[in-house]
Amino acid sequence: MNERPVTPTDDIVSRQKNAGDPAKSIWVSANAGSGKTHILTERVLRLLLSGVSPEDILCLTYTKAAAAEMKSRVAERLGEWALLDDEILSRRVHEISQKRPDRRMIAHARTLFARALETPGGLKINTIHAFCEAALHRFPLEAEVPVNFKVIEDAERAELINNARQYVLSKGLGGDEKLGDAVAGLFARLSDAQIDDAINASLGKGEALRAVLRNPDQAKKNLRNLLNARELLPARVIMQSAHKKCTFSKELADQVFALTPPDVKKNRFEDKLARMDWGQTNLEKFFDAFLTKDGAIPKNGFPKKPIPQDAPLLTEQILAQADTLAQIFAQIKKARLIENSEAIIDVVAAIYTAYGHAKSAMDRLDFDDLIVKFATLLSSKTSADWVRYKLDAGMTHILVDESQDTNASQWHVIEQLVDDFFAGDSAAQRQRTIFGVGDEKQSIYGFQGAEPALFGQTGSRLRRRAEKADNAWENVPFRASFRTKDKILLAVDKVCAREDIRAALFSVDQPVSHESARDDKGGKVILWPPPEKQESPKLANEWPMEPTAPPKSNARMSAELIISQIKFWLTSKRALGARQRAVRPDDILILVQTRGPVFHEVIRALKNADLPTPGADRLSVTDHIVVHDLLALGDVLLNPEDDLTLATLLRSPLLGLSLAEVEDLCIGREKKERVWHRLKKATEKQSAAKKTYEYLHGLRKILDFDRPYEFFSRVLFAEQGLKKIHARLGNEVDEIIDTFLDLALEHEQSSQPSLQGFLASIRKRNISIKRELSESANGVRVMTVHGAKGLEAPIVILADATSNAIKTGPVFFGDEACPMLVHAGDKEAHTIETTEKFREPALARETAEYWRKLYVAMTRAEDELYVTGFKPEPTTNPHLTWYGALKEALSPLCTDIAIHGREETGLCFPQDHVPETANVGQDETSPPECDISHIVPVSAYEFVKTIRPSTAKVKRNADDYDTIREQVEIARVI
Repeated sequence: MNERPVTPTDDIVSRQKNAGDPAKSIWVSANAGSGKTHILTERVLRLLLSGVSPEDILCLTYTKAAAAEMKSRVAERLGEWALLDDEILSRRVHEISQKRPDRRMIAHARTLFARALETPGGLKINTIHAFCEAALHRFPLEAEVPVNFKVIEDAERAELINNARQYVLSKGLGGDEKLGDAVAGLFARLSDAQIDDAINASLGKGEALRAVLRNPDQAKKNLRNLLNARELLPARVIMQSAHKKCTFSKELADQVFALTPPDVKKNRFEDKLARMDWGQTNLEKFFDAFLTKDGAIPKNGFPKKPIPQDAPLLTEQILAQADTLAQIFAQIKKARLIENSEAIIDVVAAIYTAYGHAKSAMDRLDFDDLIVKFATLLSSKTSADWVRYKLDAGMTHILVDESQDTNASQWHVIEQLVDDFFAGDSAAQRQRTIFGVGDEKQSIYGFQGAEPALFGQTGSRLRRRAEKADNAWENVPFRASFRTKDKILLAVDKVCAREDIRAALFSVDQPVSHESARDDKGGKVILWPPPEKQESPKLANEWPMEPTAPPKSNARMSAELIISQIKFWLTSKRALGARQRAVRPDDILILVQTRGPVFHEVIRALKNADLPTPGADRLSVTDHIVVHDLLALGDVLLNPEDDLTLATLLRSPLLGLSLAEVEDLCIGREKKERVWHRLKKATEKQSAAKKTYEYLHGLRKILDFDRPYEFFSRVLFAEQGLKKIHARLGNEVDEIIDTFLDLALEHEQSSQPSLQGFLASIRKRNISIKRELSESANGVRVMTVHGAKGLEAPIVILADATSNAIKTGPVFFGDEACPMLVHAGDKEAHTIETTEKFREPALARETAEYWRKLYVAMTRAEDELYVTGFKPEPTTNPHLTWYGALKEALSPLCTDIAIHGREETGLCFPQDHVPETANVGQDETSPPECDISHIVPVSAYEFVKTIRPSTAKVKRNADDYDTIREQVEIARVI
């Protein structure tokens, strides 16, 4: 049974067939859920049927997962064609090609699967980075890259950059001639965190940073020209000369005191004057007395009464001094901004250079290098024509998926590839097309350089070139969604009709319009009110004080209410729309904006409620408690006298001592007696401690003979460590342990492998596992909106919709024509009026992406969308949050709805929706547009008890672990 039946209209079918026409270049602007992957697959198949060789088609996708999905779909269809009888195959080919196939076409269709398999490298369906990597391997000498280069992953890149950073900063602090002043100045003016933020933000800017580093001196001049500060002195010199301008004397201060007596307990103008040491001029105290924190003269009557009325001359002197100080403050602020910016340029340039040298020494390229090197290769004066000729011979049709997420550098490469498509002999000799599909409303990768406007701008440029060459071109909009029900799409349209949200979705003003291709109409959007914040309990004034539980955080309260509702759905006879079955855990997708408190509290609440979940979509290996336990084991074996680490290890699953047993070992020791010695002297009565010592002592004996991988494999498998970990933490740690062992194996390839070196290298790295939580994932999925891109679920819950943490970075860059780097991290301390021209557009871009993330989140829902969050801070403007935007747009069209287990009511859109609490046997004379499927009796979801917090559903026998261990060991050897 198809749970999501669709009947495309003639218009939808016509648009799809038009978009797949292999004789035209097509630019598709597609709404969410409109079948972008389907039409890409159809177009590839039609190109193959039309006689295009598999090696002549290049399909560029945004992610490896999307490329794999595309390859799988094409291969599945081609494999099916190879086995179908002539009559059925004829129908299938006719459906795709829109032509009545003859015998030759049928025979050709049968051979396509084999031809695709025999094509060197297979079908060219790759990410743009993978394509550039393959091209650079073909032309390493022309591209001036190592012949056998490898691409470094994110974790290795982060490690190399961190090493380069430490090298540069230590070199600067050591008094290096070139870096000494820059590094010392940064540490004098900024905190460690501010320096790290500035360096990380700069290194993450890609092309903008490279433009600055191509000519750092010119970038510095550009900044000084912008600030009109070509001859501005250093801040230190300005401050030294400023003392002469602090002319307000003690005699004048005494006149102030005579009119308004000071109070040392207060912080008024006269109080600050009274605390001054008039024997020596302190510029900071003058600033504090006469100016506000941001260096402005106080408003609302300064100085305060009665000074202006009783002493007008004194008032003039006060204001004159304040005006002078304000000018000095502005000069110092400007000078510090320039000094910080120039120092960051010097430091980042040195880090970038050191990082480049490290890559070269290892024959490595990073992902940015792939794009930059390939673009340089295509524009090289000496070899570009040769490279283009070789590439041109193998490409006649280019398809670009998820075009809205393609950044400017990547578009530059693509445009270079199609340079000859619409010009020269090759354009006349054979038909060549480009196909782009995207949705600028879903452009949410601004941190990777994506700009939504680039999709439309690039399409317009390519269209002009195609039409100039008399090549067929068509823009095809896809409006229909095969995913989402019509009422949810109506809610999306109403929310996105707000002017600022609509402007965020489109680079050119146009209305947001959707239609649903699903046969089962309906759907609903429900707003759950955020829970009220718990008040802290009042503590008694006298002992003994009764123990009181701390108040739950807003995030925990919100998460527990969400999970309570989910458990109610699963345990009650709750039908899922017209699907006529009960809600299952894998029907539910919980989305958050960031992996913040709500994200972790939701996963915690799911596990506490024994609800199946695959866990987080990204796992930090180096921060995981299992890895901490394994590292602690290594530390203790290397240094048994580390009491704290040993006590921690004793409580871990590997050793499993109770808290009382650990206290017995740690408390009451003699002076300088170590816990290890107490463990060694454990008596027969302390059987657990005695066995623990024997176990650790045995491991110490083999420590010098095993390499890191062998050692930890022994601990986990031969010594049953994995079994103990599973018993406490469940099977979800398997991915963490696999990665940990892979890292141990990788370390053994280093020049001097050792356990101590391995432990140190792990602690220096920040390694995460990116998990693909597809629709087939077992249990309730919890992920960020970015991670959910391309996914869908019958029920979607937006868990932190009241949050609006929009921030700009500490570093801003100029444009291509005028490269510069501006450090303006703290709005008050480091920003001047001129540099606000950088902050305001950056804030506008972040805000626009915030609303595009809302669009992506809402359109993941198939049948039901729930929106909630925690109580926001009083300073948060509800109008500027997801929750506020939905409530504002939908509340006039909503009805109140009861929420299980809560006194408050929610809002349900549309008003005529039948509530899910309808009893079986309810009057079925409801309006035809209402979804009455909830009255169908279905069996409730049956819970399977799992080991908390595991997602495992199958209980293993103890003997199974021996088999697993043997299989793993065999696999490792292979």
